[in-house]
Order: sequence, then structure tokens, then C-alpha cells
Amino acid sequence: MIWSTPRQTFAPAALLTLNEIRDQTRMETNDEDPYLINLISVATSYLDGPNGILSKCLLTQTFEIDTPSLETSFKLPIIPVQSYTATYYDANDSQQTLAQIFRIHKSPNGDYLKLIEGQSIPSLSSRDDAVTFTFVCGYGASRQSVPVEIRQAATLLVAHWFEQREPVAFGAQPAEIPFSVDALLANHRRPGW
Repeated sequence: MIWSTPRQTFAPAALLTLNEIRDQTRMETNDEDPYLINLISVATSYLDGPNGILSKCLLTQTFEIDTPSLETSFKLPIIPVQSYTATYYDANDSQQTLAQIFRIHKSPNGDYLKLIEGQSIPSLSSRDDAVTFTFVCGYGASRQSVPVEIRQAATLLVAHWFEQREPVAFGAQPAEIPFSVDALLANHRRPGW
């Protein structure tokens, strides 16, 4: 299946709150708040969405993606998918709403859309954007819906970046970002992406 680059139409809130990070860094004043807010945003971007290292949407967000064709079953480029709607250009190049002819199938390797038995794929116009899907993705709207390991990894990243403001620590042995972050995220990485 050929997909266009996902276009985000509804962005999520930050994955962490300022108070969570203040607790982690033991900040008692608000002097560093602008910097901490920036780090929260960077950590969220680092982990979240189709371009994040997990290749998953964390908090609820919406994306539009175009494709020139439909198949009876196809792997989705964004996960986890909560719901979808779609429009398509028919053989006469008129835009139509696609009925819910697919069901969302969850698997360890990602989410799929599978044609519901008894349904058929409509005739499509020959164009790159013949079908436009709108996907609502993410674990849920609240921070608590995101697995605790992912939230904790984000918290550790922000605290690490706050304490280590330079890319290299002089006078110490060079080290990667703490192993604990990798360990927390290991089970949440999208296989094959």
C-alpha cells in the first residue's frame, strides 16, 4: 500500500506536566519553567507520532493520509488507531464518503484495516489522493492512558537533559542516555519500523 506523508490535523497535549518534571528534578522555584516546558515538548516529539522513536501516537491525535488505491487488507502507517473515516474520488472523479467497509484489526505487528465480509471496494479515480483517510490515533486523551513505562521514560529523559545541558560531559566517562530509558521503551517500540 502506498501512503502519503501523514498530515497532523489535531495535535496532542504534552505528555508530561510541568509539576511532574518539577518533582523529578526537585525544582522548588519556577525560574527554570520555560526551559523545562521546552524539554517536555522535545521529549514528547522524540517519542511520539509516526516520526518519534516509538513510531506510535501516544496521546489522542488526528492524521490525514492519502493513498491511490485500496486493498482488502492493509497495514496502517500510524498506530494505535482508535477510529477512522475516509473519503474517496469515484470513477467519475466525484468525491464520496467511504462507508465503514473496513474493521480495525489489532496485532502485535501493528494495526490493519481489513475489508468486512460482504463489503466491496468501490471503483476509484486514478489519482494519488484517490482515498483520504482520517485516523484518530493514540492510547487515549489523558496522560494516564499512555503506558506508565513510556511516561516514566519521558520523565527520565527530561530530567537527564535538564541536568546534562551539554552534549558531552567533560571530566567524566562519555555515556549514552541512561540505559533505564531504553529498558522502559523496549516493549513499546513498533516492530519492523
